[in-house]
Amino acid sequence: MDDSRFETSGTLEKCLAHAYESMGPDEEARRRMLAELLAASERRAPKRRSARRALIPLAACLVLAAGIGALIYASSLTQPPSSGGAATIASINDELKSAAPSSADEAQSESGAAPSDGDARHPFVTLSSGERLRVALGDDGPLPASPETIREELERAVATGPDETTSSPCTVFATNDAAHPYAIRYDETGSTYLADLA
Repeated sequence: MDDSRFETSGTLEKCLAHAYESMGPDEEARRRMLAELLAASERRAPKRRSARRALIPLAACLVLAAGIGALIYASSLTQPPSSGGAATIASINDELKSAAPSSADEAQSESGAAPSDGDARHPFVTLSSGERLRVALGDDGPLPASPETIREELERAVATGPDETTSSPCTVFATNDAAHPYAIRYDETGSTYLADLA
């Protein structure tokens, strides 16, 4: 066999190994690639920083929105009335709602206006002094006030229902009736009823 062939292949291998090792980038190309990598890294860095900065306020807003939603939900739930005065208030409300038709005719003739369902739903008035008034009840329902018994206007107030969630504007008057010293006129209907301290 010819040994010269093996020598050429040995030199060929050396040449290939040398060529392979010298295939890397020169110094200028290395600087250019490094500069490109740094520039790409800086372009992505502000995006990451702004995302981190926005994360905490976004989480705080989410917690705030959840808290507001929970408060709204809790306030929309109806609370059961306390057992102390609930029965009394419910019975007064039932009596006001079940006023007989004959009392409507009497109320219209005495006060000039028929009692309305709106008046029956708002039997309580709280004065600015803190006193609480209640529409006086007779056998047939709310007692209408005659114009002869009404004296001076005391104040404008708001009439509320037993649950205090609905209201109606009204005017409170003094009367010359010793049994019922107040009268309440509902501004929306013009109906006037005698009232007592609650």
